[in-house]
Amino acid sequence: MPTPNEDLLSAFDGHDVEGVRAALEAGADPCSPIRGKLPVYWLLEEYTRSDRLVECLRLLFDRGAVLLDPAVAPVLLDDADAIRAVVTAAPSLLKH
Repeated sequence: MPTPNEDLLSAFDGHDVEGVRAALEAGADPCSPIRGKLPVYWLLEEYTRSDRLVECLRLLFDRGAVLLDPAVAPVLLDDADAIRAVVTAAPSLLKH
């Protein structure tokens, strides 16, 4: 029987938003490594890129997941207003 953490990894394949939500509600930990890697990086390293990636990522962030480099979060979240604000505050991030 798969664990909630394994269900979370399975849901990342194809960006199954409801599967990610269900795994988190069942107890998957978005902040602790699974098989040596943080869940957010399992998600980001998926080959597939879909419009649902942002929603999956937001679910992880809402549950406390963080990136090792938080400066890239607005780009990954496709948040134009946040990108503008970050670049206005720190223009050097354009070369980051």
